[in-house]
Amino acid sequence: MKKCFFPTIPVLALFAVLLTSALRGDESRVGYETYTSADGAGYAAVGLRGAVAPSTSDLDVAFLIDTSASQTGQTRRDTLGTLRAAIKALPKNAKVQVLAMDVDTESLTNQQFFPKNSPDLEAALLTLERRVPLGATDMAKGLEMTKTVFANSDPGARHAVIYLGDGRSLAKTVDPATFETVVGDFAKQRIPFTACAVGIQSNLGLIGALANRTGGNLVDMNTTVQAGMKKALEEAEERGEKEVVTPDFGLSVGQRLAQAADATVIWPNQQSVSFPQGWDVYPKQLQPIRSDRETVVVAKTAPDNLVPFDLNLKGKAGDSDIEIGWKLEPAKDQGSNSMNSYLAAVVDTAAKDQGKTMPIVGWNTLEMLQDAFNANIEDILNKAEVSIKTDNTEQAKVFVDNALKLDPTNGTARRLHDVLQG
Repeated sequence: MKKCFFPTIPVLALFAVLLTSALRGDESRVGYETYTSADGAGYAAVGLRGAVAPSTSDLDVAFLIDTSASQTGQTRRDTLGTLRAAIKALPKNAKVQVLAMDVDTESLTNQQFFPKNSPDLEAALLTLERRVPLGATDMAKGLEMTKTVFANSDPGARHAVIYLGDGRSLAKTVDPATFETVVGDFAKQRIPFTACAVGIQSNLGLIGALANRTGGNLVDMNTTVQAGMKKALEEAEERGEKEVVTPDFGLSVGQRLAQAADATVIWPNQQSVSFPQGWDVYPKQLQPIRSDRETVVVAKTAPDNLVPFDLNLKGKAGDSDIEIGWKLEPAKDQGSNSMNSYLAAVVDTAAKDQGKTMPIVGWNTLEMLQDAFNANIEDILNKAEVSIKTDNTEQAKVFVDNALKLDPTNGTARRLHDVLQG
């Protein structure tokens, strides 16, 4: 299954060449990842997670469903099953609105929020199931309408958007100006945007950046299915069974989306946030802190500045004032770890737009970037070794030079370089 991590927004496209689980403590003590490059620059990745702050406020959730022509077959069945599972798993005080998005966006609940077990909501879901997926998607128009539907929400209710689709906007591109307007409006209204990527070609970059900037979360159905099937196959093999019972992925993903809608989101007071002196931190503004995933920031600094420090902030979670703090310290033996060399590319790319379009939604996304970056280098070096074996020395030198540009500290690349120079 093909994934597109990055939309047409220029800086997001630069991340495409990259595709760790960092050490985690509790909320008070967290290890952060570091890397020191050959030219003496220090890099860091810090993940911040908040505690759950129970709320008695009602929860109004707008489900934005992609109904374009790309959403057919198994993709559509996954979407509809996940939607019903998510609604069922929402808390009792939740109310729901359903919007169908393709070239135009239509509220199937007449721009009203209905209790999750109401006949009106069931009628809307049946209308959605009968709707034939057609046309392209105008994501910008859909997002614009979605942020307005909360005008009919209860004044004291918490808000959340859950999107199900592939993140592709073929009818109209989400340009940088539109992106900034959308995320700014969602943040001002404190509407977290959580996305579930469903489809063969998923643009995780766009929906990931939206989720990051608005304090939402990101779930990739393809990754979930692949991991779930692998686990099911392993368990069946352990039991000596030849047939594998396919798990209900719509159920499990739907439950995760419901939990995301109900999670604690802390909107930080930017004036209360202070990273160590000499750190160039991205994004420049700290994004909302969630209870169900890490908010990741990356930084460039001098290696001597990669030291333990305290980070404290004040913010709002619903109507409650929140103060939270972490004791952060470099993870052991990470400074010389070549596996973290990808951090230099992540930070340098984020710096191009101050981190505004970073699609890093928790450590899971950072792990995917790390794995892809290291896999790319491994592939380049494998090609170099093949070239050496076939006496194509000049081509091998090109491959090795490319690998060293990506990771000057890579031991295999340096060894091959020495062999080719000898």
